[in-house]
Amino acid sequence: MLQFYREDNKVKVHIQHGIWGTNQGFVLDINQTYDYQAELLTQALQENLNRHLIALKKKYYEQGWKDAKGKKKKDIYFWGGW
Repeated sequence: MLQFYREDNKVKVHIQHGIWGTNQGFVLDINQTYDYQAELLTQALQENLNRHLIALKKKYYEQGWKDAKGKKKKDIYFWGGW
């Protein structure tokens, strides 16, 4: 899971790895000169992630719809990376 948040003039990207079944993760700091720059970057990163997730959900929903209409066997494995 990715989470973006701001602390003063730093954008923090929390990457939750889920190893060992915990909420632990890594934090990446992106330093900006001003608070408003950090806020704008945080919003841009979040909007970009949301836009890509929506596009992926739409793509696979439509693929499932086409497969169901064509009586194709359901895919259970989706290749890809993060």
